[in-house]
Amino acid sequence: MTYSGPPVVMGLDVAYAHVGLVMVTFDGNVVYQQCISTEKDSTVKRVADDTVRRCSYIAMELQNAISIFGPIGAFAELPTGASQSASSAYAMGLGTGVIVSVLGLNVIPTEYVTPIAVKKATHGTNKATKQEVQAAVAKLFKWNEWTKKAGDREHICDAAGAVRAGMKGKLWQELWGQWDVA
Repeated sequence: MTYSGPPVVMGLDVAYAHVGLVMVTFDGNVVYQQCISTEKDSTVKRVADDTVRRCSYIAMELQNAISIFGPIGAFAELPTGASQSASSAYAMGLGTGVIVSVLGLNVIPTEYVTPIAVKKATHGTNKATKQEVQAAVAKLFKWNEWTKKAGDREHICDAAGAVRAGMKGKLWQELWGQWDVA
């Protein structure tokens, strides 16, 4: 299957356990949404083998979406590094490494935004709750369908929020500069 609609940009909520992914047209139509979820497999004897399995799965799912939609750019929400533990910092490093590598290998221009930038761009304040960001994103974009899984919704909304935050940035202007965007 290959997408044949108008050009899209990709929005990503970068993580290791739940990666939010959206493909969005210039006019804000979300043509694809996915939450790439990886869970620990306790049947795998070595932790390193499970880590490789999970990283490979993220890379394959991301590559599949890129192959189908051919995004002209990407906007990714990257946490600022204030991890609550060494294991969460390690997991974020794994997720970030995989996603940055896949984007780089596909030569997709990417702009990285912070969670605070996502909150400001979607809700207007850096104090917005997850629920407020989700409600704002639901209104700011046109959704072909809305995910039924509430757990996935948070990550998908953060991915769309990354696109919204990127709309005022340099990459957006380079990609869509000939149009005036809100």
